[in-house]
Amino acid sequence: MEALIECRSLRRIFVIGGEPFLALRDVNLRIMPGELVAITGPSGSGKSTLLNLLGGLDRASAGSLYLAGEHLEALDEPALARLRNALLGFVFQQFNLLPRYSALRNVELPMIYAEMDVDQRRRRAYALLAELGLEAQVRKKPTQMSGGQQQRVAIARALANRPRLILADEPTGALDSKTSAEVMKLLTHLNESEGTTVIVVTHDASVAAQCRRRIAFSDGAIVSDESEAAPT
Repeated sequence: MEALIECRSLRRIFVIGGEPFLALRDVNLRIMPGELVAITGPSGSGKSTLLNLLGGLDRASAGSLYLAGEHLEALDEPALARLRNALLGFVFQQFNLLPRYSALRNVELPMIYAEMDVDQRRRRAYALLAELGLEAQVRKKPTQMSGGQQQRVAIARALANRPRLILADEPTGALDSKTSAEVMKLLTHLNESEGTTVIVVTHDASVAAQCRRRIAFSDGAIVSDESEAAPT
């Protein structure tokens, strides 16, 4: 089986105060379709830098990165945007919902970019929000919802185009423990029921413990990579 993600000697260098800072150090990594992966490590260890590269939100300074067989460095920005919209769903700590739009409209946005028919995208947005228990929130704007409700809207938006890969950057970081557990239940259910590959960047050991593979970073490098057998 072909890896969904393959990193080869991946580096990312930032210039800070006129000096180079090596944020990722020759990272080699393969992630297979259907994996549920936690990426852990202290602040500044390279976790979010890697996630931004995997999502095509940033470019590597050296090395190679393949996503579903596509060499990301070889893609121009329009091609990269098309790949992101077709393949990826993003979930962020601060939700990143557009405040002037309703929950329904926020979920519709990726489908608008994919030029989906208006009736089809509206039906799917309604269905996703209903599946996540948000029927009563469809017309509300983010400021009218709780943090947990906003994160569920963000998850619905991430699922809009039926992505093969969900990238979640501290998805429970702004939530209380009960709501965090609910969000992780949603992500693990998605992985188990749909076979969607899910990668979660987290500081929370309880969140990482729910993932079958746990990759730890320190100083821009992988320091451990542990896997458990998938459930039968």
